[in-house]
Amino acid sequence: MSVAHLLTVLENDEFIERIQKRPEAFIGTTGLVGLENLLVQTINGLLEFFIEKNQGKIAIQLSRQQISFQVSSTRPLVFEQKQVDLEPPFLYLSVLQAFSKQVGISIDQEKQRTIFIYHQGQLKKRLLLPIEETQERIEVLFWPDTQIFGTESLSYMRVLQQCQQIAMLNPGLKILLTQEEEQKNLCYYPKGLSNYLFEKDNPLTRKAAPIIQAKQTELALVQFILSKNHAPQVQKTFVNGHYPSLGGTHYEGFLDGVVAAFNQFLEEQHYSLSVTADSFLAEFDFVLAITIPKPRYTDATKTILRNTELYEVVKEVVFDELQHYFQRHPKWLEQGRIEGNE
Repeated sequence: MSVAHLLTVLENDEFIERIQKRPEAFIGTTGLVGLENLLVQTINGLLEFFIEKNQGKIAIQLSRQQISFQVSSTRPLVFEQKQVDLEPPFLYLSVLQAFSKQVGISIDQEKQRTIFIYHQGQLKKRLLLPIEETQERIEVLFWPDTQIFGTESLSYMRVLQQCQQIAMLNPGLKILLTQEEEQKNLCYYPKGLSNYLFEKDNPLTRKAAPIIQAKQTELALVQFILSKNHAPQVQKTFVNGHYPSLGGTHYEGFLDGVVAAFNQFLEEQHYSLSVTADSFLAEFDFVLAITIPKPRYTDATKTILRNTELYEVVKEVVFDELQHYFQRHPKWLEQGRIEGNE
């Protein structure tokens, strides 16, 4: 990232003004939910600095008036980022600038620290300092605009949940979250979905070995884990790191694929049982993660996704992968003791 490029991103007044006029298009809404969305977008944007995300670390500090992010890695950072379709590189920095009272950015590179401080969109200070450290590092510090987000503080537990989800979807990534001197948590899931699910589920009611599958198609990468549990607590689906709380066609495709696969295998094995979406939801923990190269939505703004093509892809992948699994492990259903319907 050249200094000139960074200045172009942060000082494009026309583009930033367009963002300010349509907050719902970039952060979904205003208030605390909007601030939470902005934080999630910023974390996901900072991930692009890593050559390998499993070697990266993001340290986040929350306080009453400001939020800071520090990005580092055991590998060199990627400073040159290209435009993807119509979305300019470092869009999240423009969004951050648009909804902040003040923004500070520090870049450590080649034994040199460059610091920019902006107040209400205008460059107030620029410093160039020599440093002895050779490790590349980026730090972003911002003061949210209270006229946009209000004065209420972010919930540490809600932010922690978001950080856990991002770390889970990027196995090996470390996210260290702190809130002044009060709370501190490291989010780190080297095995991704399975680490996350087993941290959140009820181990006392867990039954049988989990089913963990992944398949890359032309449209999307589909990953999922199913775990039999008489008291399910974890049932989440993600698309490009975003959790649509009201589901959508991807979730419907997942349920339909699961139900069809279970019922076909039960029939082949001559079980006098059938599985419905409701009976499956009553007996299983699961996490579904989908990655689409060209999503049709803005990150962290949609509560429900509608994409008929994605429905078909997810349903087919889940059905096929479960069928192959059951063929290799025909005793799994007995171990899991599927209740189903007589």
